[in-house]
Amino acid sequence: MSPLYVSDWFEENSSFYQNSSSALQQFGINPASPTLVIFWEESCEACKESLKTLRSAHPSLRIYGVHVPIGEENKASVSKTWAMSAPKRAGLLFDRSEMLKSTFGVKGVPRSTLILPKQKKMYSYIGNIKHNKKRLVELIKSEL
Repeated sequence: MSPLYVSDWFEENSSFYQNSSSALQQFGINPASPTLVIFWEESCEACKESLKTLRSAHPSLRIYGVHVPIGEENKASVSKTWAMSAPKRAGLLFDRSEMLKSTFGVKGVPRSTLILPKQKKMYSYIGNIKHNKKRLVELIKSEL
């Protein structure tokens, strides 16, 4: 999947929020604070750059990476790439059934969705987060 870019974080509708929240709960994720779900691939350089950008994101942000398989990647290799690129506090999910990919409507990577549970809102971004990190931080602060 090749990355696409948009100019800003776009707000998702309420049914997207409900469906996506339910899908995340199946992975044991029930956000209580700002949470970012980033869909990525091991070979995607823009994905790795986004993950590195998130290292200096707001300290209250919880991060979960969803690995989107493009074949039979080695789980240990994917985990190592994640550990080298992602912030220390970030979790990694393997979406082998592609249920999350389908629910979130992911057509390319990197694709990120910010969950603001107090506001019951989600914002999505397609492409490298470094291109609009400032807006990400503003959205996180609006939740606190």
